[in-house]
Amino acid sequence: MLTTAQVAEVLQVSVASVQVWLSQDGHPRFPNAVKFGHVWQIPESDLVDLPRGRKRGRPKKEAAKKPTARLVKKKGAAK
Repeated sequence: MLTTAQVAEVLQVSVASVQVWLSQDGHPRFPNAVKFGHVWQIPESDLVDLPRGRKRGRPKKEAAKKPTARLVKKKGAAK
């Protein structure tokens, strides 16, 4: 059984993130977690399928395709 700090270290997230996940109704990320007083105990088996680390920042946009030369209209071009 792991504490919230140990789970945060394994998943490479903050302790606050783990606490928020545990506060969700039914704590779906850790279905077998048990609270003893004010301390959460999370079994290692609940961490097996969870992603590790987090990606910071905004996701990059896909590069827009550039129009081909025949689709580009030039100003003042004769038809």
